[in-house]
Amino acid sequence: MSLVNMKMSQEERGEYNGDKIAEPSYPYGLSIDLDDGSMEKLGITALPKVGTEMMITAKVVVKSVSSNQYEGSDAESRMCLQITDMEIGGESKKQDKAKSLYGDDSEGTRIDNISNALYGGN
Repeated sequence: MSLVNMKMSQEERGEYNGDKIAEPSYPYGLSIDLDDGSMEKLGITALPKVGTEMMITAKVVVKSVSSNQYEGSDAESRMCLQITDMEIGGESKKQDKAKSLYGDDSEGTRIDNISNALYGGN
């Protein structure tokens, strides 16, 4: 799975009339607000600095879908997703995929054991 940047293009941002400084960079609804209880459940014990990048993994349930078409315009579709389970981690907590799948093997013993079992090594 690859991440998709949801930032609006200059053309998409042009839909917002008004002060250019206050133009949103991302569409409405792509912001998640967490209260103290939610942060506690996620193990966030101290507030991060504004601008800190974090990774989120979430399981969602589709709550509603709709498609509307008005005279003279293209159909517009919407989908509402309810986050039911999630995990948040900082960029520094990234693990490589092998560690995620097979655990930490910094000394190489697990790989050696697998190799020995498959190929009859020492």
